[in-house]
Amino acid sequence: MIDISPGMIAKAKEVGKYHGVHLEGYAAAGERLPVGDGEFDIVYLANVIHHVTNRPVLMEEIRRALKPGGVFFRSTPSPIIP
Repeated sequence: MIDISPGMIAKAKEVGKYHGVHLEGYAAAGERLPVGDGEFDIVYLANVIHHVTNRPVLMEEIRRALKPGGVFFRSTPSPIIP
C-alpha cells in the first residue's frame, strides 16, 4: 500500500497484523510512486484523486505501475474527473 501519511501506513499494518496479514507500505505522493514498472495486476485508489494536485501525472504513474492488461479501480466522493 502507498499513502502520503506514514501514520496511516502504520495503522494499516497494525490492523493487518491483528488479522494475521502482513502488509508492506510506503509513504509517498501519488505523483511519484516508489514501485517498479509493470509491477501490479491491480491498482486501487480509495479517496485519493481529489487530493492529488497533478492528476495527469498520477494517471501516468498508475499506467506505469500496472502490468500489461492490468486493471485500475477507483473509489472517490468526487464527481467523475476527465
